[in-house]
Amino acid sequence: MGARPLLLVDTNVWMCNYVPLRAGHEATREFFRAAWESSAQLLYPAPILKDVFYLLGAEYKRQIRLEKGELSQADATAVNELAWGCVQNMRDVATAVGIDESDLWLACKYKAIDTDLEDNVVLAAAQRCEADYLVTFDQNLIRKATVSAMLPQDMVALLNLRT
Repeated sequence: MGARPLLLVDTNVWMCNYVPLRAGHEATREFFRAAWESSAQLLYPAPILKDVFYLLGAEYKRQIRLEKGELSQADATAVNELAWGCVQNMRDVATAVGIDESDLWLACKYKAIDTDLEDNVVLAAAQRCEADYLVTFDQNLIRKATVSAMLPQDMVALLNLRT
């Protein structure tokens, strides 16, 4: 890991950051604190921006329906604005890793080790940006990653060793 580690952050970590009710929320918040304190460069695969937007909206709408029994137009509008704010925050604190046809080709080749296309696009992005680490809660992705991959809480321990 170089002077400024490159950390590619998976969808599930971003989701835990923005949804306090998720089990990994505290570990994720600690990961982001440690990453900023160590001057790590945070990255995300560009295609996940739309996934985070959609998943945040669905999660918050589900929570509102559970609490209120229904989702009003005002609630839906507020959730939409919240999701927009979260993806803007991603763009403010991290750098998107673009993908092109060569990355899609590689993601399809990774089918031999993992049949999850979204995971394979993440792996292709990790290759493209030469990430030092992939940070994810996905145990299957950690086992099959083509780059070093860690849970957020394990990444915190590693980053703390550097300071």
